[in-house]
Amino acid sequence: MPFGRYAGRPLDALPDDYLEWLATLGNLREPLRTRVERECRRRFGCADAATPSLPLAPEIRLAAECIVSRGYRALATEHHPDAGGDHERMVALNVAHEALVGLLRGAA
Repeated sequence: MPFGRYAGRPLDALPDDYLEWLATLGNLREPLRTRVERECRRRFGCADAATPSLPLAPEIRLAAECIVSRGYRALATEHHPDAGGDHERMVALNVAHEALVGLLRGAA
C-alpha cells in the first residue's frame, strides 16, 4: 500500500473493511486500482470490485432492515395516493423497497 493507514503493507494483508473502502474510491491510479480490484475478486468472489458482496453480520443486517422499513413507512405515508401523493412515486418507492430488502436478505 503506497499511502494511508496501512502504508508499506501488501494488499493481501489489509483488513476487509479497508479493502472495501479502497474499492469504492474512484480516483485510484493504475496499477493500484487494478491490484485492488483483483484482490477484491480474490477475497470476496465478486464480479464488480466497487460493490463487494461481503456477508453481513446478523446484527448489522437487522439494523439495516430496520432502517429500510422505517424509511419506507415514512415515505409511504407521505407519497401514498390515499394521502394525496402521486401513484407513480408510490410505485417507484415499492420497487426500491423490494430491491433493498432483497439485497439485504441475499447478504445473509
